[in-house]
Amino acid sequence: MVLRLLKQAGQALIAPEKMFRNTQQRTIESMVNDYLKLVLTMGIITAILAALWSLGRSAYYDLFLHIDVHYLRLLNYLVGKTFSIAFGYLIAGTFGLFFISIVLNTFLRMKYVQLLKILFIAVTPLLLLIWIPDAIVGTALWSAVLLVIGIKETSKLHAVKKTSIQQRD
Repeated sequence: MVLRLLKQAGQALIAPEKMFRNTQQRTIESMVNDYLKLVLTMGIITAILAALWSLGRSAYYDLFLHIDVHYLRLLNYLVGKTFSIAFGYLIAGTFGLFFISIVLNTFLRMKYVQLLKILFIAVTPLLLLIWIPDAIVGTALWSAVLLVIGIKETSKLHAVKKTSIQQRD
């Protein structure tokens, strides 16, 4: 399951146009399901990496710098930090995405479900690489580029005349 999600996320990085074209065949429920699984998976992976980083740093302080480290207190701290990072990913990934979608929906003339599908794919690089501190700005820009690509690809697929009844919501 996790490998399939990461493979799909990798496809969003490598061939985003193909992913945006395939949104027509997928339901919103399946895309929300995959997105939430990806958010949870990356939240857990990031939390584990942060815990290992803190544990390694503390062991370095204890073994090489001879600084007294209270490992039970450290364990208590790491459990809290791990859960807060994992739930932070979940909260930021869901509420942040829906806040962005509401703001974009006021400016774009497209169906809200289609905008959500585009955002699920466009935010994928940010979810995958946000745990790398130096990559945050680059991945945010790449996600913005993917958003523009997705809107253009989707508008090509849904080209409707201005006077058409299909344009009306």
